[in-house]
Parts: sequence; structure tokens; C-alpha cells
Amino acid sequence: MALIHEKLYRSENLSEVNFPDYVDSLTSYMMSTVSGNRERVNIRREIDPINLGVDVAIPCGLIINELVTNSLKYAFPDGRRGEITIRCRKSMNATLILEVADDGIGIPDVVDIQNSGTLGMQLVHGLIGQLDGTIKIERERGTSFILEFAASRREEKERQLVSA
Repeated sequence: MALIHEKLYRSENLSEVNFPDYVDSLTSYMMSTVSGNRERVNIRREIDPINLGVDVAIPCGLIINELVTNSLKYAFPDGRRGEITIRCRKSMNATLILEVADDGIGIPDVVDIQNSGTLGMQLVHGLIGQLDGTIKIERERGTSFILEFAASRREEKERQLVSA
């Protein structure tokens, strides 16, 4: 959240965050705090030029932080090299599609991400619920979490009012 505040203070618009810059700062900070990963794990960012309101950017940042941390901790055991990719794009229907993927060893099929007892995955599910979004997991060539939610909480509320 401190990164969000820093980005807001440096921007002309105090209600929106330049999301690519925010993700760059967040992941750079994360890599600097985990010893040994900078040399063997690369983080690739493919973020469309999107400005997000603080009410969406903060949960996104927390989700990215949790999923990247999990990849750094579990996807590359025994000094294995690899890559974590963070993608974010706006779809045709004004939703955001955020993907955090790694090419590590993958999560075993027996692990049920939807009902995980870990605090981190409970946090991710709670945050995606807060965004009225969905989450799915792909387990091919590593692990990929794909989240979809409204790019703006205001747009989502307006859509809900219209459909009611």
C-alpha cells in the first residue's frame, strides 16, 4: 500500500495509479527482498498501459504480491532457474484479465486451490471476491492463475444497477 501512496503523490491524478509502473515497482521491490532469486528467477511484465483506481489497484497489488511470493517460494526448488510472467490487459467488455504465471514445477493436481486452507490463497480468494471477479488455474508448463474482474468498481456498480 505504501507503493500506491508513493505513486499517487507523484502523479497528476490522485485517484488513479499507472498500473504498469506500479507492477514494475512492486515486483522490483519483491525481488530485492528475497535473497538468491534475482540471479535465477526472471520476472517478465506484459502490462497494457492502464490506469486503475486505488480501489482496484490495491487488491491487484496484494494479489500479485501473494502469487509471485508463492512462485518464488515453491515453483523453483533446489536452485532451479525460471520465469514468472505477469500479464494484464483490458478485454473488449471493459474487464481486466490479470495473469500471474510461472514455468516452475507446478502445483500438483491434488491441491484444490478453490478450497485451500492456506492463508495466502484465502487472501487471494477474498480479494478477488472483493473485486467481484473470477479466478481459474491452469497447470500446464508450470502454474498460471488467471483472474478476471471489472477494471473499475464504479463501472461494475453501474452495470449491476442496470441489470437489476
